[in-house]
Amino acid sequence: AETSMAFTSAMLVELFRVMKPDSHMYMFVGAEFSCYWTCMLSNLKVTFEPGKPPIYDVLEKDRPWKFNVRNVPLIWVKEGGGYTDHEFKIMPRHEEILFCTKGSKRLNYAVDDVFVYNRPLSTERIHPHQKSVDLYKEFIKVSSLSNEVVLDPAMGSGVAIVASILTGRRAIGFEKDKEAYLKAEDWIKGIKILEEEEE
Repeated sequence: AETSMAFTSAMLVELFRVMKPDSHMYMFVGAEFSCYWTCMLSNLKVTFEPGKPPIYDVLEKDRPWKFNVRNVPLIWVKEGGGYTDHEFKIMPRHEEILFCTKGSKRLNYAVDDVFVYNRPLSTERIHPHQKSVDLYKEFIKVSSLSNEVVLDPAMGSGVAIVASILTGRRAIGFEKDKEAYLKAEDWIKGIKILEEEEE
């Protein structure tokens, strides 16, 4: 977990650099890390004292980057949890997503903060953490325009790239796991062929 968090922290610096001014970012986080990443992205340090409101301060004084982060995460409600030891654990039915902005950008239309979309069927998944294409399409449509570029620096199954193609955007994706990358590449090529056949 520490290695993953260090990698993500380093990647955020580069992400901020390459993102266009006035653009949006969606970041899936475990609920237990939501506060940590909100503070990290916003360059804030929070101190708690019993009986007092939280005290906010700057995390790194000379840091050249910071995102504006919605203080309450977006919620993706799924069809059910995935624990095998459900007799001992309450199964989660949702994931949290941090909504971040570099600069200031309007949404393309009004949307609330709870998104209800089923996960892909287990028989259709090419990656263990594969997200819903329709969920990604919603994020892309609310935050970008036709032919704009969507970036996914940890694309896993390639779902963000597929959703970008289906909504008429261009996309760039990276994946360090070679097996996952090759599976994603096949899926993306198949979607492109279907799109070309329909035109």
